Amino acid sequence: MSTNTVYTLNKFASARVLAFGVGIIMFFVAVQVIALHLNSNRTKLITILFVYYMYIMFYCFMTDFYGKTQFISIFLVFFPASVCYWYARFLDGKLNVSVHRFVNIVQLLSILSLACWVLFSNLHLIKGNTMYSGWSGTNITNYFWIHFDTQTQSIFSGVITRNTGIFLEAPMYAYTLLCALYAELFISDEHRMPVIIILLITLVTTFSTTGIIFGVLAVAYYIIRRHVTHISPVGIVMVTIVAGVSLWVIKSALSSKTGSTSATLRNDDLHAGMIAWMKHPFFGNGFNNMHVIHSSMAAWRLKDGSVGALGFTSGVLKILSDGGIYLFVAYFLPLFSFFSTALTQSKTKEKLVGLILLLATMVITFVPYSPLTMYLISFFYVYYFLDNKQSEQKPAHFGEGVRIVMNIRIFVAAHKTYKMPTDTIYQPIFVGTLLHNQVPEEYISDGTGQNISKLNPNFNELTAIYWAWKNDQSDVKGLVHYRRYLSKHPSKDFSTILSRADIEEILQHDDIILPSKRHYVIESNAQHYKNAHYAEPLDVLVEIIRKQYPEYIAACDQVLKRRSAHMFNMFIMRSSYFDEYCEWLFDVLFKLKDSIDITDYDAREARVFGYLSELMLDMWIEKNGYSYREVPVQYLEAKKTFQKGLNLIARKLFSKSREKNSFLSF
Repeated sequence: MSTNTVYTLNKFASARVLAFGVGIIMFFVAVQVIALHLNSNRTKLITILFVYYMYIMFYCFMTDFYGKTQFISIFLVFFPASVCYWYARFLDGKLNVSVHRFVNIVQLLSILSLACWVLFSNLHLIKGNTMYSGWSGTNITNYFWIHFDTQTQSIFSGVITRNTGIFLEAPMYAYTLLCALYAELFISDEHRMPVIIILLITLVTTFSTTGIIFGVLAVAYYIIRRHVTHISPVGIVMVTIVAGVSLWVIKSALSSKTGSTSATLRNDDLHAGMIAWMKHPFFGNGFNNMHVIHSSMAAWRLKDGSVGALGFTSGVLKILSDGGIYLFVAYFLPLFSFFSTALTQSKTKEKLVGLILLLATMVITFVPYSPLTMYLISFFYVYYFLDNKQSEQKPAHFGEGVRIVMNIRIFVAAHKTYKMPTDTIYQPIFVGTLLHNQVPEEYISDGTGQNISKLNPNFNELTAIYWAWKNDQSDVKGLVHYRRYLSKHPSKDFSTILSRADIEEILQHDDIILPSKRHYVIESNAQHYKNAHYAEPLDVLVEIIRKQYPEYIAACDQVLKRRSAHMFNMFIMRSSYFDEYCEWLFDVLFKLKDSIDITDYDAREARVFGYLSELMLDMWIEKNGYSYREVPVQYLEAKKTFQKGLNLIARKLFSKSREKNSFLSF
């Protein structure tokens, strides 16, 4: 780009700043007034796009920049189109599905690149074609134009080709993999372990220091946050050793980079970007003006004058150099808004970690205008401004604008006398009471009022849920077990179980409170169920949903294909959601009860309706798109981990699904 796009704010420009400043202020006031009267997502979308276009046009006017193919395609076409796409996905409840599709595309690229990297780049099973590249005048080997060999890495006194995939630079590929990894870990509501493992392995093969470090940090945080609830003294020692080894590896990698040409170039890139930005900090130097960045680089890089030797700068500094703080704010507005929200709301603190890692990655990388980056930024625009607000189809949450004291009742299902919480929101309920001679005095009986107490041997704790649905009028209702509770963090007593204040705070922002997912690494939910129980009831359930509740079949299929689920039939939700769920749940289960014969089932398998309802909860949530907060499960008794491991092996060797006909495959 020529230097004429580097401008100086003269008197005429100053007058334009004043005039446009007044106009922008008036415009924002008008938009705010309209939004107060038309608070719908469609209005929000139009407002977002209108403000965005006005903002970008003002940038063009201030920098005397009125058109360039790349600028028009990225900022005026691709980005708004991506916003509209995410908006459409939000309206039809498939926002998370689209995130999965994005991750799946990168995963397929990962698998392809791993195969090419092993078979072609390192085993040399076929000979690649050679192409000329402008990057430092080197020849690049490519394989069918789907994989390129551009860089090598010294390792163990040898040289190995780095995995760059379809990219010409390993850091660019690592950036793509990291974006997919962040999306899977921090945006998606389902964390698929095989996908995470594939992305992490591919990151390692890029030999990108940035990619490996940030990838390991992201996965380590995920593991600690999701799976580590209590560490024994031996575990503390092991964690300390692993942490020490990891820090040593990272330190060694950074030390090897410190004196390398790569590090020198990278440091000079960052330095040049900072100098270029400071020349015009507010409006920048014009879109994609590399001249001002190159002129700020070290003298030794300018001697041959080649573009390749001149290089780039980081993503964030490139944006600041091109558009100053003005363009930077438009680019990162939803991310900054998300920051402020995450600092005050516990439900978004986990996503805050992912956002910090994404920003740190962008500071180091240099692909700010790639379709991938714009795609993610547009997602945050929709996610923050629409998804975190209530859809016009949903009733308002408790506590919007004013603190409302709720009548909360959490039923504690039990079939025997057991120690109970002293908090008055917890109400013990004795299940299957019509089959027992005596009920403890302090317990509610599930055999009073409208009830299905006699079905307890087949419906488990669902008899308590049914009783609460038909007989209790609380604002908020939920269910836990006498040995399991929903908690802030696990302990062995009642000190950390959810209190009234905890529940009120969570339900101000989310529809439902659920236990943390149980993850099945080697099998789907359907496979796990069929390995543990008779397959026929699940098959019949799916057919009932397919024929009589077709609006639920997509959610049903998706839940059964997942490798994680919310178990135990434990949840807390406002009464309107509770009633809606029970209406659907029991309608389906009673039809299923009339469709299968369980007279020959043993006592364990006869509890079939309770087992299936655990999966049905996720189907109902998935179909209706309700938001939820996961909290840890607190066990008052020791978990029988060893016994569960033996049961898993036994299920694999003696699967009950072989004893009944199964026509479903997930």
